[in-house]
Amino acid sequence: MNTLDKVTRDPDRLSEGTAPGSEADPRVWPVQTARFSVCAAALAAAFALPLIHLTRFSWYSLFFSYIPFVPFMSASLIGLDRARLPQRTTRGWTGALICGTAGLGLLAIYWGTIRAGANLEETQGLAFTTAAFLLLLLAAAFYFYGAAFMRTLAFPVAFCCFMVPLPNILLDPVIHLLRTTSAWLAHVFLLLARTPNVLNGTTLVLPNTSLEVTPDCSGFHAGTALILTSLFGGYLFLRSGWNRLWFALVAVPLGIARNGFRIFVLSEMCARQGPQALESSVHSQGGKIFFAISLVPLFLILIFLHKAEKRQQLH
Repeated sequence: MNTLDKVTRDPDRLSEGTAPGSEADPRVWPVQTARFSVCAAALAAAFALPLIHLTRFSWYSLFFSYIPFVPFMSASLIGLDRARLPQRTTRGWTGALICGTAGLGLLAIYWGTIRAGANLEETQGLAFTTAAFLLLLLAAAFYFYGAAFMRTLAFPVAFCCFMVPLPNILLDPVIHLLRTTSAWLAHVFLLLARTPNVLNGTTLVLPNTSLEVTPDCSGFHAGTALILTSLFGGYLFLRSGWNRLWFALVAVPLGIARNGFRIFVLSEMCARQGPQALESSVHSQGGKIFFAISLVPLFLILIFLHKAEKRQQLH
């Protein structure tokens, strides 16, 4: 076997040393992917207990039940971007070192806190372990595929950040803001409908009952789902980074408006039917209907931005 033939048959040397513009050996991708898959499987095995805990926690959580769907959404975006991936792979030592160090650092802080006897609440522990797992997985991806590959997949990879549950120290202020703004919007809607009411913090005082916007009714889960939908849809159908950003940001006030309108409808029902209206299916199952309604203006905005981009391309 001559020297040239030997180099061609070595996937590692080909991935690192192929001259720019030359065609990559089709055997490189399967080899690199197989090696990354083995590394990812080893990481998943090492983090098996925290990942199982995360799945069980999110499945029954009122706020984080969207987490199990995030990896599948990210994987689908990666699949759609396959045609844009670089033809060659290189070793991304810098990215691997930074991400690996950050992941191991989070694990060190987590275990140090546990050994010190501190009691971490559930979401804090899951935030540490999930973020550490994702960073170590990202380090492996940098090592096997390189920086150019990861730049191409920057958005699908960053999308996985939604797998990390917010600890209570961050979640509580967000929930309070959502409760306050939703109650205020419902109060405004009631005034526009000429229904007598008084807003007391997060409580709407009606003529025959009082309706408090509890954390469970803050709209955090549906609002996050709306943000995920806007990020996913914007990446699929929009090309401009600014349009994607504005489309994602518009989901925030839209989610608050959706929840405020939902509370307004429930308040109107209570004003006419009494407190027993809260036992209706509109209260227990109506969230899905109001979420579907909120998708209508979101998709209309997406269509408008998509057509605007097409007109710019024509000019």
